[in-house]
Amino acid sequence: MNNRCFVYVASFGAFSDSSFRTPQILKNRFGRLAYIVESLKELPSIKSHRMKVYDESGEICRGKYIFGAVSNSTTIGGMLHYSRNDISLSDGKHEVLLVKKPSSPGMLRRTARALITGNYSGDGIEMFHASHVRFESEDETAWSLDGERCEPVKTIDIDNFQNAMEFIVPKRILTA
Repeated sequence: MNNRCFVYVASFGAFSDSSFRTPQILKNRFGRLAYIVESLKELPSIKSHRMKVYDESGEICRGKYIFGAVSNSTTIGGMLHYSRNDISLSDGKHEVLLVKKPSSPGMLRRTARALITGNYSGDGIEMFHASHVRFESEDETAWSLDGERCEPVKTIDIDNFQNAMEFIVPKRILTA
């Protein structure tokens, strides 16, 4: 992401900073529940970010988003889960998930249901796969990179460097 490496998730918006706002002692004691409690404190102050989003072929969406994540994982923060049939960890593509600012109570309900069930095809959610994604925001937007806060910027470029690293794994682990 903008010449910084990450392996798990780059995110912005609602709940993105709960990982570094939650005190370590609470994380150790309560685990995921500590993140949930910290995130609930954020609900009244959630703001949207007006963005244009591009993949390697050009602009694919634009709108006001309250949350966005670019990941290569089956789960984000233990809260959002992708179906193993919908993603591949070795295809050279990231999963991009964008949550639109709800325009009505009905849209809020449908979006919440989609996020809880993992069915990311609703009208409040954009999801796609890309090896390159660019975010252009009207305002400077703070991002979290693998749980660490990044300086706010207006433009972010994220690339997936497929097979950039080679791992040596003991044979007994592969056969277990």
